[in-house]
Amino acid sequence: MAEDLGALLDAYQASVLQSIAATADIDVSDRGRSLSKAALISRLRVELFSEGRVRAAWRDLDERERAIVNRLLLHGGEASTRAFKRELYRAGLVTVAPSGFGDVYVAYARGYTGHPKRTHSTAFEDVMARLTQRGIVFSRPANQNWSGTPYKLEFHPGVAVLVPEAVRRFLPEPEPIPLTLSDWEPRRVDAGAPDLFMRDLYLYWDYARRAEATVIQSGLVGKRWLRAINDLLLAPDAALEEARREDEAPRLFLLRQLAQGLGILELRDGALRPSGDPATIPALWAMSPVVQRAACVDLWPRLEEPRDAAHDENLLPLAADGKRALLKALAEVPAGQWLTPEELLDRAASVADGSLLQGGGFADSYYGYGINENMLLERESAAELSAIIESLRGFLLEIGLVELGYDDDERPRGARVTAEGRAMLRQVESGRGVAAPAASSGSEIGDGASVVVQPNFQVLAIGPVSLATLAWLDLFAERQRAGPAAFEYHLSRESVYAAQQVGVSVGQIQAFLQRVAGSELPQNVARSLGEWAAHHERIVFRDGVSLVQAADAALMERLAQDPQFRRLDLRPLAPDVALLRRDQQDAFVAALLERGLLPAVSDMRPESADNSVVVDAEGVVRTVHAVPSIYLRDRLARFAEPAGDGRWRLTPRAIGRAGGSKGKVARLLEELGALQRGDLPEELVESIRVWGGYYGSAAVETLTLVEFSDHETLTDLLTRPDLRGALIPLSPGKGKRALAAIAEGRREQVEDVLQRLGVRIGGSIAR
Repeated sequence: MAEDLGALLDAYQASVLQSIAATADIDVSDRGRSLSKAALISRLRVELFSEGRVRAAWRDLDERERAIVNRLLLHGGEASTRAFKRELYRAGLVTVAPSGFGDVYVAYARGYTGHPKRTHSTAFEDVMARLTQRGIVFSRPANQNWSGTPYKLEFHPGVAVLVPEAVRRFLPEPEPIPLTLSDWEPRRVDAGAPDLFMRDLYLYWDYARRAEATVIQSGLVGKRWLRAINDLLLAPDAALEEARREDEAPRLFLLRQLAQGLGILELRDGALRPSGDPATIPALWAMSPVVQRAACVDLWPRLEEPRDAAHDENLLPLAADGKRALLKALAEVPAGQWLTPEELLDRAASVADGSLLQGGGFADSYYGYGINENMLLERESAAELSAIIESLRGFLLEIGLVELGYDDDERPRGARVTAEGRAMLRQVESGRGVAAPAASSGSEIGDGASVVVQPNFQVLAIGPVSLATLAWLDLFAERQRAGPAAFEYHLSRESVYAAQQVGVSVGQIQAFLQRVAGSELPQNVARSLGEWAAHHERIVFRDGVSLVQAADAALMERLAQDPQFRRLDLRPLAPDVALLRRDQQDAFVAALLERGLLPAVSDMRPESADNSVVVDAEGVVRTVHAVPSIYLRDRLARFAEPAGDGRWRLTPRAIGRAGGSKGKVARLLEELGALQRGDLPEELVESIRVWGGYYGSAAVETLTLVEFSDHETLTDLLTRPDLRGALIPLSPGKGKRALAAIAEGRREQVEDVLQRLGVRIGGSIAR
């Protein structure tokens, strides 16, 4: 849509319009008198934008100015002034302006002010001013005065620069920017290992499926679980050893964020857990490798960057918009073409409005502190280039989106998009979302899988086996080895039973193995699977029944022979134990009472065993009822030993096994107090504390103390290299004495340093 030329011209001061007209040899007088601004605008609208005038102005431009206008035309004719300035600076077409203010003050401009009279200046502001004077490039205003009226523009560029359509139509078509590495061949090409990366993402997910990965109060995965996961990875995170927290281990932090962002893991009950039940195989694992990796690329801009304590605070990572701009720039790279990181930065910056860095860069934070904006242009450009290179060498290389080319130095000279990377970018551009986890029976898995089932019950998944196949094998087989080329499993009775526990039948296992192996199973394997299924199905869990315990086998035998009890369908399990249907319990209790037998009835809750023992000062535990409930036996077995005749005993060995810390002993005493009728003997409580290690451990060491006059002095001394590690502050904080301990064996060193510093040493420390 064509611009409103009247509004475009009216945004400038009248003196600027007169200068533009004079440069174009347009008469702006009326019988010797100057035109009003309205009349001036009316004349310029007719004559300034004529074909002859525009073509003449284009011919008068030098090579640098034409290249600048060409780049602006490649933006569609308009660009953010700040972003366009950075682009031209990186391309070497402009320079930063001199420090300090120019000789022309403009209210809306910060610092240096561009003006066309500096005919040889290559500063961005001056070049734009000259192009404006020639009627080629114009600006849009932004700032307003106290009344809300926009300031009138002078030659200094506004917030955006543009070539109006009325000018563009008479200019040559913009030429593509020539590529620096058009004929370059690198000495070394670095390609990523995306299959390895995706298998590590799978292994991270599978760990959370088998064992929880607890998230600590900070919202990060605890280091104990990070170590366990890292031990499983094919490419472990080397930074974990030195990392204090999860976000200082970049690869592990990336894998966890991807797993959550892709919806295959979720934070539930304070731990990372798979979405869905344990037998749920996410739909993601059954997708093609390119689609899986495209889903990761699509998620990448939204991921949080890891912490790096050693990183320069001014070298910021790419922002989400910066990452999207880089992906867009890569999508436009010609097939097989190498581009320098600088060219990729140029292309990314051309589609981003503002800085590519997190927080919008760091230049704005310096305004008002006497630091020239142009001085920061170089620093911000360098920071953006570093962020681009780190992204190329990091995630984008690892996921297989790009390859990097090197000559002799360690810094990549060029990058190019791989064939699969181009397919990933098309997938991302199509806007297809990531599929949510879905239950899978495994029936859709099998094409292309290379799985071998051997007579020794070994199962080999060789080559590029799909992650869905691995997910199913991990459900019912024990993984013995994982590698880039193969995963090795072993079928066992225990592993098959574990699968049955989560709802996978032996029939499903057999059908799956035959499908992915492409042949019948070895006879002994098929036979063993059938036998294991039969054995497992003989184990039946029944609920809705009551358990009857007699004081001895003779009493249970007598009850079993009684005709009235036989009618109640009493089923013996052991000489003194039998099962009874729950709906017959009331009739069974009534029959016992008729015969003068008083039963102890307990419900299904473990706390039904409360108040059912008496413990004496010697630690002997006697049950109140002749037949203790199974819940009481279970609770006593945790910290007491059977002593025969229905008694238990609290011993140093049993208490030591159950204790080990103050908290554990406190919980043990609480449990014993709940079981005891009445209060526990005080001497027994003290013995339990001693046996269980309630009071912990202590260490004794002789220290040399030194007291300083104030905390400021102590703080200064602690920073000295010759005292580092020799002084250990004991009482930091205001209002406390400035005390420090001298490390063992270093008293003489401390005294020598203090004497050299003129510190008088003497007296004693008041208690």
